[in-house]
Amino acid sequence: MTKTENKQQLTTEELKKVQDLAQKSNNLVYDLGLLSIRNNALTQAHAAVTKEMNELKADLQKIYGEVNIDLKDGTISPLEKKEEEEVKEEECKDCPEEKEEDKK
Repeated sequence: MTKTENKQQLTTEELKKVQDLAQKSNNLVYDLGLLSIRNNALTQAHAAVTKEMNELKADLQKIYGEVNIDLKDGTISPLEKKEEEEVKEEECKDCPEEKEEDKK
């Protein structure tokens, strides 16, 4: 027997299935590459818009100070700052005092 006589071969149906799956896999890898490129482009575009927005905010802040701007109509209102609570170093009258035993 020669090598060519000893060779086994897939059926036409098996070969077609293997080829179809290989093509699907190749298409998915290609699509993933395109998606990665698109993702990078969108990320860079977002970074550029964010930078531009921050620059505009700084320019407007120089003109109007720290304010809120209504994005619907451009109305400017004072910035609402959160009131900081003062921390008193006095002992709390209602708080139970720690006992030396509890600290151990």
